[in-house]
Formats: sequence, C-alpha cells, structure tokens
Amino acid sequence: MWGKSKQKGKGRHNSPNIHFDTLVSSKTQIEGDLQFSGGLHIDGLIRGTIRAEEDSEAIVRISDIGEIDGDVIAPHIIVNGTVHGDV
Repeated sequence: MWGKSKQKGKGRHNSPNIHFDTLVSSKTQIEGDLQFSGGLHIDGLIRGTIRAEEDSEAIVRISDIGEIDGDVIAPHIIVNGTVHGDV
C-alpha cells in the first residue's frame, strides 16, 4: 500500500545490498599493495596497488577524501576521491 514494495528485501530499483567489510579510515595511511575480497571503503591514503580477489564480485569505494597512489583492479569501482594510477 502507498507505493511499498510487496517483495521483502528488494528495493525500488532492485539494487544489490552493498556491504563493506573493510574500512580504511581517514587517519590511516597504507604503504604497500592491498588484496581484498568483498567490499572495501577508503577514506585514507593508500600508496600501492589495490587488487580484488580474482573471480569475485568485489567492490571498492573511494570516498571524496580518499586517495590512491597506484592502480585499482576490481570488477566494481566507485571513485569520488583521487586516484593517481590506472583504474
């Protein structure tokens, strides 16, 4: 009623529920390569290559205050911040 979806758990646009397992905070700086699976949210600085586990549906979100000095390799990437490298 009143525009509510009758299917529980599905949104208006049927978008998947994104879950971020790992957070790199704004007070964190990482020097070296980073390999991950699942969801990775970056507010801090990473100097190195970020690589998602192969054959995964991993997602990287770089916030407006996040910065990467290196390449980002993942099937899903959201960039609002700065990347100095290949995406």
